[in-house]
Amino acid sequence: MTSALIHDLVEWLDASPDDVALVTSTESLTVSEVADRVSALAGVLRARKVRPGKLVAVSSDGIGEFIGMCAVQAVNATSVITPSEEEWQNSGAAVLVHDNRAWAPDTAIIIDPDTHSRWDGWRTSRDTEDDQVVHACLTSGTTGKPKIVEFSRVIADRRTDRYIKAWPIQSAVSLFRLSAIAGFNAAIAAVRQREPYVVITSFDRPSVELLATGHFTHLSGAPNQVVQAIRALREAGLTVTFQTIRTAGAPQNAQFRKVAEEVCTGVVSNLYGATECGSAALSTDIAAVAFRGVPMLGTEFEVVDDNRTVVDEGVEGDVRYRTPAQCLYYRVDGERQEVADEHGWFYPGDRGFIDTDGCINVIGRIGDVINIAGVKINPLHIEADIEALDGVNDAACVPVTFPDGLTHLLLAVVVRDKTAYDAAVAAVSSRPLAGRPNMVVDIPEIPRNRNGKIDRALLADKLTSAIRIEPTP
Repeated sequence: MTSALIHDLVEWLDASPDDVALVTSTESLTVSEVADRVSALAGVLRARKVRPGKLVAVSSDGIGEFIGMCAVQAVNATSVITPSEEEWQNSGAAVLVHDNRAWAPDTAIIIDPDTHSRWDGWRTSRDTEDDQVVHACLTSGTTGKPKIVEFSRVIADRRTDRYIKAWPIQSAVSLFRLSAIAGFNAAIAAVRQREPYVVITSFDRPSVELLATGHFTHLSGAPNQVVQAIRALREAGLTVTFQTIRTAGAPQNAQFRKVAEEVCTGVVSNLYGATECGSAALSTDIAAVAFRGVPMLGTEFEVVDDNRTVVDEGVEGDVRYRTPAQCLYYRVDGERQEVADEHGWFYPGDRGFIDTDGCINVIGRIGDVINIAGVKINPLHIEADIEALDGVNDAACVPVTFPDGLTHLLLAVVVRDKTAYDAAVAAVSSRPLAGRPNMVVDIPEIPRNRNGKIDRALLADKLTSAIRIEPTP
C-alpha cells in the first residue's frame, strides 16, 4: 500500500533522480536526496513500530515538514501537519515527528538525516487501496470545534488532479504551508508534475530574494500571505512580477487587489472552497459580496432555506455544494462523522445566492453575522469599506462584551500611519448609527488562521486585553 505522494515520488526517482525536487532560500535537494532523507526517517518510524493506519503528527519547518510527511506515508501511516502544540493536541495523534519543538514530549521522534535506521523498502511498495486514509487535516468545520478531515488515497489523488487543472504548477510558488490542504495538494502536484516544490515559511530577506530571482512566474497563497510577500519584496527594494496570482481560503479585499495587480501582468483570481471538498468555484473579479465566481470542475451548487428547500435565483440562503473529490468523513473525539448529508451535499456554513449568470455569490459566514441589540451586522461590508482606504492594511470587526453587560461592535485596524487611522475613524463615523462600530482600535496584526480567514474569537480576546476590560464569564 502507498499514497499518491509516495507513488509519484518513486516514479520521479526512477525517471530522473538528479532533478531538483525541493528548494528553500538556503538549500535545495534532488529527488535522490529527498528519497535518502525519507528512507532515514522511515527507518526510525518502523523501528518505533509505527504501523499502517497510525495517525502521526509532523511539526517542522522548511524541508523537514515535507520529508516528515513523506516518511509517515512511506510506512503507510496517516500524516497530519501540526505547526503548534495546540494543533498537535487537537489532532489526537499519539506519535509526533519534529525538529526542535520545545513543547515536544521526550517520546517524540526527531527528524535526523544522519540516523542509521534506514529503510528503503518503501521505494518498491506500489500496491494501493483506494479507501486507505493517507493524510488528515485539522479544520474547525462549521461549528468551531476542531475536527480531523480524513483524506483517503483516492480522494487525495482526485484533489491533486483537480489542483493541477486549476492552478499553475510550472515555475510556481505556493505560500501555503502543508498544514493547509491547499499546501498539501500543491506539494503532491509539484511532485506529480516533476517540478521543484518551493518551501517558503517566512518573508525574511533570503526568502524574498528567492522570490525575486525571476525563476517563478506564478504565485499562490492566502490573500494575506500574498500581500505580506509583496510588501516584504518592496521593503527589501526588490522588483518582481508574476504572470498569475491565485488565492484561496479567504476573500480578496480591495487592498489585496491593489497590491497584487501592481506586480501581476496577467490574471488575479480567487478560489472558493473548503478543506472537506476542495476548490469549488473560481472568481476573477471583485464583487460587492465576499465572493462571486463560476462553479468549476463538476461542482454542483444550490442555495436553500432553513428547511433545506432550494430557493430561486437571487434569493439569499444557505450555500451547499458537492464535488467528486469531497472527503467522506471527519474524525471527532475518535469517532467518525460523515461530512455530507445523505444526498452528498456539503454545507460549508456560508450565506449566499445564485445569480442569473449562474455564478455563486457568497455573502459571508453564517457564524460571522453579528447580532447587537437586535441589529444583524455583516462585518464583511464594514471591513471592505475600511480596507479600501489608503494606508489601511487590514481591518476586522468583532463584538466585545463590556463589564456592564453591554456588547459593543469594535473595529480593529492595521494602518500605515496616524493619517490612515484618522481616515478609518472618519469613515466609521459617517456610517449609519445602526451597525456602526463603537470603537476603532489600532493593532499590529489581525489574527488569521492557516487559510487566511480572520480568527474572530482570538481577535475579540486581544481587543478585550487592549482596552483593559475583563471578559464576561
